[in-house]
Amino acid sequence: MRLVDEMQRLIYYKAWLFAGLGTMFVMIALWQVQLIGLHLPDWLSHGLDYQCTIILMASLVFVGYMLVNRRYK
Repeated sequence: MRLVDEMQRLIYYKAWLFAGLGTMFVMIALWQVQLIGLHLPDWLSHGLDYQCTIILMASLVFVGYMLVNRRYK
């Protein structure tokens, strides 16, 4: 992070913030669906596991980076 300029650092921070908030939103939405009593697939019956959380976070970092980078072009 030291070798990038201030604008690129801001883009990275915003992408990670987007990914963190998006992951929390998905987890809260799954929790609410479980509270209502809707049936989820077996792999989602106890929420997201460690691997799914990492995959979701990485995907949202990529999407957030693309969105924020497009904004500053």
